[in-house]
Amino acid sequence: MLLDSNGVPHKIHLPWPWACQKFAKESLNFCRRGPAGRSRAQAATGACLAVHISKARFSRPVPVWRRTTALHSRSHIHPRHYTSSSSPCRARERRSMAAAAGEERKKTACVTGGNGYIASLLIKLLLEEGYAVKTTVRHPEDKESNSHLEDLQKLGSLEVFRADLGQEGSYDDAVAGCDYAFLLAAPVNYTSKNPEVPRPVHTGADVVDCLAGHLIDRQISISSLFDIFSPSHTYGMQTELIELGVQGTLNVMRSCVKAGTVKRVILTSSTAAVSSRPLEGAGNVLDEESWSDIDYLTAKRTGLWYAYPVSKVLIERAASEFASEKGMSLVTLCPSVTVGEAPDRQVYTTVPAILSLLSGDEEELRVLKGIERASGSVPLVHVEDVCRAEIFAAETAAADGRYIVNGLDTTIADMARFLADKYPQYNVDTNNLSGDVLEKPIALLPSTKLEKAGFEFKYKTLEMVYENMVEYGKELGILTN
Repeated sequence: MLLDSNGVPHKIHLPWPWACQKFAKESLNFCRRGPAGRSRAQAATGACLAVHISKARFSRPVPVWRRTTALHSRSHIHPRHYTSSSSPCRARERRSMAAAAGEERKKTACVTGGNGYIASLLIKLLLEEGYAVKTTVRHPEDKESNSHLEDLQKLGSLEVFRADLGQEGSYDDAVAGCDYAFLLAAPVNYTSKNPEVPRPVHTGADVVDCLAGHLIDRQISISSLFDIFSPSHTYGMQTELIELGVQGTLNVMRSCVKAGTVKRVILTSSTAAVSSRPLEGAGNVLDEESWSDIDYLTAKRTGLWYAYPVSKVLIERAASEFASEKGMSLVTLCPSVTVGEAPDRQVYTTVPAILSLLSGDEEELRVLKGIERASGSVPLVHVEDVCRAEIFAAETAAADGRYIVNGLDTTIADMARFLADKYPQYNVDTNNLSGDVLEKPIALLPSTKLEKAGFEFKYKTLEMVYENMVEYGKELGILTN
């Protein structure tokens, strides 16, 4: 309450913090206009009020629900009414306070599937770039599979939300207020006791269950494994996962539309959506206009050979149609076989296969050979380059459409010769590879479009890729010291 220039009490009804600013300003104005007899007293009072309000405003405690804390347990997931997107007053208050303090609002990004291989490193790079990050997992209370997220929260503002691809609207809170949405979440095996933690891979049904449950969007060329599995094992389950993958992607995109703040959606697909097609002879060069052949794959319908590339094609097409209808900016990245070190330390990626020549693991070597047969080469990209390309696609205004993200095309024969020379202590066998491996790639997946847009790969040679990979393999227990 203030006294006006005639000494009459005057109430000011303004929301915080505008009330504070107006209160102090009008106090001083009233003092200047006051009669001579009380100008000095009112000036002193106004000055005190201004100082008091200023201190109170900038020392106002931050509510506990706004602070970036450890992972939220089942009982501490962000309620909808606590989010800034659903509380306009709190959102306006925060923007006003930041502006008054001379602070620029951080760009905010949502990364779905935060306990995944690529997503874990993308979160790290975004935090290092100064982004505020929101991520989603199905089970935030699972400390084992989410431990890397607790470590990443030390780097900056990282909030973890519970979300499920199968539940429409479950991504609303995570996407609210975000500038960019990176779609990396994937369907998992709901029949598993712990769907987000892969079981040790052995043979037969164990391999099928583990791959189907945990690798169906982890950037593995699962299409290359068609000769290992039979249709009766996986067809029904894979059809269900394909449908969930498509609907789940659309669910996230609907949340982006509701948010009204998302400038661009970055969808992570795979070169499996590009190269899974009949390859005749040598010299096949595939680009962003190339698509995997769904009719050919459906006719094969051989376990994971069918599911992974078909799911990628259908997800891409559904996302593109949705974005076109809603006027949404969508950029799709198609990484090749993704390797390298990431904060997530769970072994469910192609890392064991790429290290099989060093580890001597025959089963993983068979997977590597399957990749080469299906792709016409062993196309490799480092996970750091994938994540850098994700950020590049988000921030580059002219980015549009699909981009192949592939660092190099090589063969098992070239890899074996390089590794035998570089790491003689692992006794790489180069004599028993002839006959069932390629000497030279018969298909190439160049990233010409991405590089012409201004992106530069950091990892372009086998030496660069493996220098990082060997140490990572040791940490994971795949390789010995």
